[in-house]
Amino acid sequence: NCFVDADAFAELTPLSRLEECTLPVELSVTCEKGDSAKRIAERFGLSEALVAGINPSATYHAGEVVRVVVDLPVVTTITTETSYTTTVQEATADGEKAALLTETIETDRILGVPFRTRVVATETKELTENKPVASVIESVGSSGFCWPLDKAYRQYVSSYWGDGRGHRAVDIAANYGVPILSVLDGVVVSINSSGSGYGQHFVIDHGNGLKTLYAHCSKVYVTLGEQVSRGEVVGLVGSTGYSTGTHLHFEVMRNGARVNPCSYLGIS
Repeated sequence: NCFVDADAFAELTPLSRLEECTLPVELSVTCEKGDSAKRIAERFGLSEALVAGINPSATYHAGEVVRVVVDLPVVTTITTETSYTTTVQEATADGEKAALLTETIETDRILGVPFRTRVVATETKELTENKPVASVIESVGSSGFCWPLDKAYRQYVSSYWGDGRGHRAVDIAANYGVPILSVLDGVVVSINSSGSGYGQHFVIDHGNGLKTLYAHCSKVYVTLGEQVSRGEVVGLVGSTGYSTGTHLHFEVMRNGARVNPCSYLGIS
């Protein structure tokens, strides 16, 4: 149970022989859809009988937590991933405004299994009264994005990147007026409400060469140069410009070039 920096440990050459030693370690595993004792055993190189014996009453339904015991090297590399969660604090009767609460979370993993989670930063942004507030802000992908529409409403991806016609975006179909969310913190660098093919649209700069574009809006809530937060409502779904139905046309740009949004949104 001793955690040390990997580079510092590498300098402790007399202790390198510890890398040849192993110890049994119990890990908690969250089942995925279609899991079974056999599938989990194969994932960790164990016998099915061992997994079933440790979890005699398990049903292996998605979300159920089961236990496995694996032989890990005494010296084991721990991987750490960063994720973000954004929730809404509703306005109160005593005059406190609605706010977005964003937590930065670090999760340590062994063999891909999380064993320790901690909140390393918390940010609060008070929201203005003239904007709606999202009900469900869903984290997606591995780049810190949230889904660009409020997930409390019915919606579906109606057109993917490419799509047989060189479509360089993702279209998400939803009813008129569904809230559009900023996928990350950023600054609004462009707003266009003219009669272009995009209709009412705007661009948010998230830094490090990353920008996102939101098009065909029925309403735009942001102003040029405004700082926006991840999960903040920045517009409403519409069908302005060259559009055959109400939807959000969503683009991701990296260093000036449009790139496939699917990996950022956790979809294929």
